[in-house]
Amino acid sequence: MFRWMLLLAGMIWLGASAPQAQSQAPGSGVPEDGGTRTPNQTYTPNSPNNFIVGPATQPTPAIRPDSFPGGPAGKVGPAAPAWVPPLGAGRAEFLKSAIKVVQVGSEIVLDSDMMGGYGRMMEAKEKGASADELKAMREVLATQYKGEIDLKLLFLDATTTIPPDGQKEIEQKINEQFAKTKLKELLEQTHLNSPAELDAKLHEFGTSLERRRRAFYEQTLARYWLQQQVEVKDIDAATIYGYYTQNIEKFKFPARARWEEMMVQYDKFQNPAAGFQAVAQIGTHYASKADARRALGEMGDAVLRGVPFGDVAKARSQGLTADKGGQRDWTTKGALLSSILDEAIFGLPVGKMSQILEDDDKLYIIRVIERREAGKTPLRDAQPEIMKQLKDERAKKQTEEYLEKLRAKTPAWTILDADR
Repeated sequence: MFRWMLLLAGMIWLGASAPQAQSQAPGSGVPEDGGTRTPNQTYTPNSPNNFIVGPATQPTPAIRPDSFPGGPAGKVGPAAPAWVPPLGAGRAEFLKSAIKVVQVGSEIVLDSDMMGGYGRMMEAKEKGASADELKAMREVLATQYKGEIDLKLLFLDATTTIPPDGQKEIEQKINEQFAKTKLKELLEQTHLNSPAELDAKLHEFGTSLERRRRAFYEQTLARYWLQQQVEVKDIDAATIYGYYTQNIEKFKFPARARWEEMMVQYDKFQNPAAGFQAVAQIGTHYASKADARRALGEMGDAVLRGVPFGDVAKARSQGLTADKGGQRDWTTKGALLSSILDEAIFGLPVGKMSQILEDDDKLYIIRVIERREAGKTPLRDAQPEIMKQLKDERAKKQTEEYLEKLRAKTPAWTILDADR
């Protein structure tokens, strides 16, 4: 009783800040006339009865602790994409495959409820799909079915534990959140002006606004319910220190530097009359490799005379960074193919311009803007990251243990279990 009272209190206090369910929320199981749910009226992620958001082929992920409000990562799920109607011409296409694909307790899920994925796999098999293709389709279905089973288990556990009066209050709070956020979102996504227009559009796809509301309720309740079952306390200092010392390599980092360059290429200074060919102009024409070196030297002299390095590089450098004024982003020691450049970047004093550096068919002048020496992240700076990782791991373990208890208590079956 205490847990469901906390859940209700949290919803009352959160009010408008209550989390939104994922766009691929499970549907209601409530008939369009608002009657009582029956076992064969279960609606699921990616169902035509759920007002599809996102591509029909997108698998529903298995439930994770970071998918719930207050979870380790503080996430509620991926942002909903713009609404797109289901594939196909209409509802009839999804009702061709009235095959039971999932059952959780007395709850039955049909293939048509899950966008006909199993039927499509069977059709692909009949058309001669390869073993690898069928395996990939099966893996997607297995992920969808596992996510659906876990979600149903959570919802059933919540509704069999919370007293009826408590359920009514919780549903009222979630309905208020639906009206404030999800309804507005659906109207914007469909470019409709009123709930009545939205309901009419939903009926075209074999669903209704009531089913969409109920879908939001079921998934939100399941998420809140899991949050109440998974309570991860702060990690003590000794545990954090132990993790830090045992995994010290994770917190080491190499030297890195930001730098700038001016570059010329030999092959842009050749002239047929002298056995080379001139194909570029940098201030004046040059006719040999020596002239290429002289051109780069003039750039360096211009910087020494006070012309900004970036201005010279943008006007005269032949490197790919010329349009950025020769700027290079952070470079890790040892990451460059050129050992000559690497040695200069991590050997020059910061702010001092290099001599001309020769590497294969190119010449460089570089200057280090900023450099950070190799080291390791101090424990005090690493502590938040370690705390989060350890809490995530514990929450994940607790979530799986809790779901395993529900799985052991309530039988679940998928068509993939029989189709091996």
